[in-house]
Amino acid sequence: MKVKLNDKIVSYSGKLDNMIYYYNPLAKGVVARRRPTMPHQKMNDKYRLVAQRFKAINPSIAYRKDFAAYLDIIKENDDDVRMGCWHNLFVKMMWALATKYPDKVNLETLTREQIESKKLPCRCVRDAVQAGLLPAYEGYKKLTALI
Repeated sequence: MKVKLNDKIVSYSGKLDNMIYYYNPLAKGVVARRRPTMPHQKMNDKYRLVAQRFKAINPSIAYRKDFAAYLDIIKENDDDVRMGCWHNLFVKMMWALATKYPDKVNLETLTREQIESKKLPCRCVRDAVQAGLLPAYEGYKKLTALI
């Protein structure tokens, strides 16, 4: 549900009264949704740990800009892509990495140092596309900022 904000607030994000508010660039405005109430399952712990690892990797600003630029390239070429930000593309690439190299990569314990020392293909957008972790579109070869 789209949210109308008073007092000329440009954007708002956060949690209030079992609702979650956030800016959605596809909707070009603030969106609200109910806070999910899911029963605790063992798999949820794994996904929580993996999400914490992705956050702890803390990619460089240049790396983030390359992902944002590549996401724009993807959106220009494919109307079906519904990703809102670079992080969604980053997460998709990391899960593809774990699928492609199950013996080298454990997402629950992966660190930035391991990515750099093992020279994994997720170090830059160009390497990820060449390894088949991301779809190939023209212009990816110049996106070489390291993680």
